[in-house]
This record gives sequence, C-alpha cells and structure tokens, in this order.
Amino acid sequence: MIQCKAFLFAEWVSQSSPDMKMTIANTFNSIVGTAVAGEIPKDGVNILAQSLYLVYILEASVADGTEHKGELRIEHEDGAAVVEPIQIPIRFIINPKGRPMRYQGIVNMTGLPLHAPADYTVKLLVDGKPLDETNLYVELRKA
Repeated sequence: MIQCKAFLFAEWVSQSSPDMKMTIANTFNSIVGTAVAGEIPKDGVNILAQSLYLVYILEASVADGTEHKGELRIEHEDGAAVVEPIQIPIRFIINPKGRPMRYQGIVNMTGLPLHAPADYTVKLLVDGKPLDETNLYVELRKA
C-alpha cells in the first residue's frame, strides 16, 4: 500500500544525488500576496505565487510495484480547477535490505496564478485514487 509521508509547501527545496537527501526550507500553508496587473476576477485580485514548491514523499512496498501514475489537482475553494491537472510519473527505487521503497517529488509552482483572498486545495492522486491533500490559504496584503 502506497503511503504519503509528507505533502507540504516550501519556499526552497534541494535534492542531492546519488544519496537522494532532501533539504526543505520554510514550510508554510499560507501566502500573503500583492496584486498584479491584469483582469480582476469577480472573487478578488490576481496574485502570483513567488517561490512556491510542493514537496511530497511517498513510501511503498515492493509488492506495490515501482511505476505509478501520479496527478496533482489544484482546486479553488469553490471546487473549480485552477489549472489543468499536473501529471507526475512516480518511479520508486527498490531499497536494499527490505526497507520500504521511497519516492521524493518536487513540483515548482512558482508563478502559479491565484485569486486572492481564497483557500485552495491541492490533491495528490496515485493511479487515479486520492492519496492525500493539503491546503494553501491566500490572503491579500493590506495597503
């Protein structure tokens, strides 16, 4: 059974090879943005997410197989899709000594157009089935 060990937003992420160690800095679940030029949506103002990375860490057993189809869905609080679903191939690496297989993913979401203020839900699906979700709260900086 595939398990999600971490699913979070970070300001900065680095992953080294070949040891696959991940460094994550400044985790958060809310953004305070400033308005950008453009058409103003009926529910707020446009902002751009700056330095926004989504990090997910998955574990599985060898019996689950090594290749899976992942998908990220980003939804506005009203349930509408913000962008088309993001396809993410998931390829587990078999660990020695019977330890669970692990997959560490990073999605750069910097510049994602959002409407503020609003609450967003990011859903992680594996092989078409929901695995985990996290929220991103967007606020507008007061002048």
